[in-house]
Amino acid sequence: MLSINEQESFMHLIYDVIHIGVSFSNLEWKLNDMKNKFGDLSIILNTRMKNERYSESIDLPIMKIILEDKNHIGFTYDEVYENKLKSIQLFHKYGASLDILNEKYKNELVDWTYYLEYKKINQNIMDFIKNNTITIKI
Repeated sequence: MLSINEQESFMHLIYDVIHIGVSFSNLEWKLNDMKNKFGDLSIILNTRMKNERYSESIDLPIMKIILEDKNHIGFTYDEVYENKLKSIQLFHKYGASLDILNEKYKNELVDWTYYLEYKKINQNIMDFIKNNTITIKI
């Protein structure tokens, strides 16, 4: 398992890639580095982690990707969606289960319609999740 500092740093990297537009290759490099250090990442990627340094929340890394908003300056929703989709695909490749998205998240079932309507995700992201999960109910 990652230390609290490592969890915060990892979750902040997700924020940087999705919200600020830091190069996706940084996230890919980090996952490769973690794989070299820990081997199979499926347990790590499917475990709730301490969110960023000043947050009290404990989140799944894949949900951090999905729920992160776009920066209001500099790039479009399409660019954010592309980064989110590439990140979700990468996490899935490294062992993140999309079935876990059926769980309650922060005490509520995930409302996929809401996420689509309020531009947290687009249809391409929704389709990838639907096509790569066994039990998701959307």
